[in-house]
Amino acid sequence: MLHPAQQARLENKLPAYTVGSLIGQIKVASMLSVIRDLVLGGDAEVELRQLSETLQRDFFTLKASNLRISGRKVGVFEAGSSFEARIAA
Repeated sequence: MLHPAQQARLENKLPAYTVGSLIGQIKVASMLSVIRDLVLGGDAEVELRQLSETLQRDFFTLKASNLRISGRKVGVFEAGSSFEARIAA
C-alpha cells in the first residue's frame, strides 16, 4: 500500500492495483536502472560479470517444493473400481 502509484489510486477513490502488477513494474524499473548503470558506467564487462554472479548466487536459488507428493515414494497407480465402472458403462 506504500507504492506511490497505489497511494494515488486509493486517494482518488479508484480501484487499487494488483500486487503482482506493482511488483512487475518495480522489477522492470530495477532492471532498466541496472542496464542504464552498466551502459553509462565504467567497465561494463566487469560490472556485468559481478551482476551475473550476484543474481545467480543471491536471487535465483532453486528451492525445494512443498507439494504434498514431494519427497514421498510414489508407487504404481492403478485404476480404482469407480473408474472401471465408468469404463464398463
